[in-house]
Amino acid sequence: MGKVVNLSFKVPEEIHKKLKVISALSGKPMNEIIIDFVKKQKVSIPTFDDKPEKTKSTKPTKTKTTKKDDPVLMEKIISWKTEGLSLSAIGKKLESEGIKTSSGSDKWHKQTIGRMIKRWEPFQI
Repeated sequence: MGKVVNLSFKVPEEIHKKLKVISALSGKPMNEIIIDFVKKQKVSIPTFDDKPEKTKSTKPTKTKTTKKDDPVLMEKIISWKTEGLSLSAIGKKLESEGIKTSSGSDKWHKQTIGRMIKRWEPFQI
């Protein structure tokens, strides 16, 4: 037979009465009747040592094209900043040139440009 599993659960009164009758007529103990029923219904009873199966995610993995680390873009933004353009003006220039953000948006925010410049500071001479 397989593993011995201790199943302790409450059975509703109506079902308990029916199991008693079936047990008396068949000569089998109630637990065997329940086990037979589970086997015929192909019901799987998990045990505590069973580990749930890991399923692979069907979600497509999102890969970003990081244009914000593109050396050509970096050079443009830094040169515009040294010319005295504001972060908003740099964003408008990027939008007018059709350069998209790393998330694919057409809209550039000044905070994003500011963070990019700050991140590039160690690379500037």
